[in-house]
Amino acid sequence: MQVSNLGNVYAPVKAFKAIMALAWSPNGQRLAAATSDGHVHLFNEKGERKDKFGVKPGDSKSGSSFLVTALAYSPDSGRLAVGQTDNYVIVYKIGTKWGDRKSISNRFKVDSTVVDVFWPRQTSMLISCADGKVFSVNWKTQKMDMVHEHPSPCVGMSPLIAQGNQAGIPSFAVSHYDGSVYVVHPSTEKK
Repeated sequence: MQVSNLGNVYAPVKAFKAIMALAWSPNGQRLAAATSDGHVHLFNEKGERKDKFGVKPGDSKSGSSFLVTALAYSPDSGRLAVGQTDNYVIVYKIGTKWGDRKSISNRFKVDSTVVDVFWPRQTSMLISCADGKVFSVNWKTQKMDMVHEHPSPCVGMSPLIAQGNQAGIPSFAVSHYDGSVYVVHPSTEKK
């Protein structure tokens, strides 16, 4: 196997500005990178930065003392879900063309820090949290249901896109800090 490096997409800087989360758009045309200074940088498929926008707190009263923990594109690549340490997932409408206006379309409040976000279906999104809970969210209807709970914090999650109900909640695997891994189906759980 031959591997080629296309170059440095985001050059190191002298100031501390860590990359907190990355996500490729499903259409393969955009890479989103969230930095610790509260911005999301958008790169094209060649690694050239084309756009950037500042993320907003879930609650305007809380100020800017939060970090981005997760990013996920919608299946049509026109929206970006941003998971944050202020217990919110904010969905931005970013459009599919460079220079499209960015606006907030949804805000989802959870009980603890967002660990991971996946958007495997057009209407359903999965959110895992530091309190061990996983939520299924329909961003169009604003309906949010807890689909998994464990006493240990979530540390990773992966949807099983080929499995489960294609129209509803996808099956997924979730790992926890205590070393447990669960495969969760829309109506049952098994370890």
